This record gives sequence, structure tokens and C-alpha cells, in this order.
Amino acid sequence: MKRIQLIGISLVLLGVIASCEKEIELKQDEIDPRIVVNSIFSANDTIWVELSESRNVLFEGALPTITDATLQLMDGNGAVLGDFIHESDGNYYIASIIPVAGNQYGIKASKDGFKSVNAFSSTPQLISVTSIDTVSFIDASEMEFTIKFTDDATATNFYSISIASYVGYLNEFGEIVYYESNYFSTKEFYVINGGGDIGGDGTKFDSEFYFSDELLSGPNISFKGRINYLSDSEDPRFFVVKVASLSEDLYKYKVTYANYLNTQGSPFAEPVQVYSNVENGFGIFGGSSISSDTLFIE
Repeated sequence: MKRIQLIGISLVLLGVIASCEKEIELKQDEIDPRIVVNSIFSANDTIWVELSESRNVLFEGALPTITDATLQLMDGNGAVLGDFIHESDGNYYIASIIPVAGNQYGIKASKDGFKSVNAFSSTPQLISVTSIDTVSFIDASEMEFTIKFTDDATATNFYSISIASYVGYLNEFGEIVYYESNYFSTKEFYVINGGGDIGGDGTKFDSEFYFSDELLSGPNISFKGRINYLSDSEDPRFFVVKVASLSEDLYKYKVTYANYLNTQGSPFAEPVQVYSNVENGFGIFGGSSISSDTLFIE
């Protein structure tokens, strides 16, 4: 008798589950593969573009690369400046044109069987870093940086800051090999933290922080952060500080992609749509201008 009751319950549950199922129709152009663009470029450096094919959300593994596309670089008005060369594994470069700070560029990619895609972005003006001051905190084994630079208050600008520590050690051949640590902290209220590591006192931890000047007033920006110092170490070491001026496209992509990574694997997190500026496709074509400085610690 108990066996019959259990079977009856199972049949009821199956009926409920079946009644809750809903078939969702997708348009063909929403599931057809499209060209995916991955290109983050900076002023005074070679532009590289990676092309691949999109897949649905259930696909696992690396996206198939596109090695036989026609890829062109354009100016801000759409005039062709030159053709990209495929190197390997879907990576293309153009050696004849080096982007200039303050200019806009675009790309157009075509391949048989796919819709042609295009995207435009700019390389903002270079940042003028006025000073980088350091203070060591021996007890906490940290180095504090204060980075000051000027901002064009007449327009909305977007920035990122990163600090990396390089500590050297001797390998078995007697050579100095450096390892990188780029995780640091800040308490500045105006930055956006890409990860979820935020202390109870408002300290934010990450490898790169993003912000715009919308919450700031005046032409002078001051950023303060701390990174592991290893004050009792005699190993050779140095720090690299990078202040990047980002196009609005690249800023939106970096922030949404960081949020996407932060919510992966969480069943309670709202899904994050990663920003794309590629027409008829997916991905990012975003420009930046980077000012960097290397500080050697004796």
C-alpha cells in the first residue's frame, strides 16, 4: 500500500513540474554565431585584435577563433587607414599605424557566413601625473602611495589606477627573477572596486580601481593606496604605478566585466550584462592612454 502512495505522489510531482515548463522561442538571428572582438589598445602602442565566434550560454571551453577574416582599421570618419595581419590563433595586428592620443579609431571585420561588425573608440589625452609620494609603514609591512594628477574639469573623464610590486630572488642559475604582486588597497570613496573584497572599515582591495571625475571637483585629483612592502626583506624590489585615461567604452566594459567575474558562481546574484560596443557582434574595442612610473626601493 505504501508503495502505491509513493508512486501516486511521484506522478503528481511530475505533473506539476511539466505544467511549469514553458517553451521560449528564440529568433534565428539571436542564436546564429557572431563575430566576437577583443581589443584593448593604448596610445603609442601597436593595436592588436582577437577575433572569435560566439556560442550560446551553455557552451563550455574556449570560443573558436577566426583566422581568415578581413580586418581593417579606420579613422573616426570611417576612412580606411590600413589592413590588419593575422599572426596566429585569431590574433591580428597592424604595424603601419600607431594610435595617437586624442584621436578616434574604428575597426571593421568581415568573414563569410557572418554579419560584418564594426566598432569605434578613442585614445584619450595623456594624463599629467604631477607627483607620486611614498611613505613606508614598517609595522604593517605596507607602502602607502599618494598619486596626484591633473584632470580636465570641462569634460567627463574616466580613469583606472594600478600598483604592482616586483620582488626579486636568485634562482638556481644565480639570476635575479622577479615575481609580481598587484593586489593593493584604498579607502578613496570615488573608486569602483571590481571585486567583492571590501573590509568593514571601508577599505577596498583589488588589482585595479576605476572611477570617473563626476564625483570630484576641480582640476586636481589625489589617489591614496597601500601595497605590501616587505620591509624586512633585503631582496631587490621595485613598484610600477600606472594611471590610465580610459575611453567611456573601455570604462564601461572594465567595470561590467569585473562585476560579472565577481558574481560568477553565486546563485543569489543578479546576472550582469557585460558592456559591448561592437555593432552586429559582441566584445570590446576600447582605447586608453597610460602614464606609468617605476619606483626602485633600496
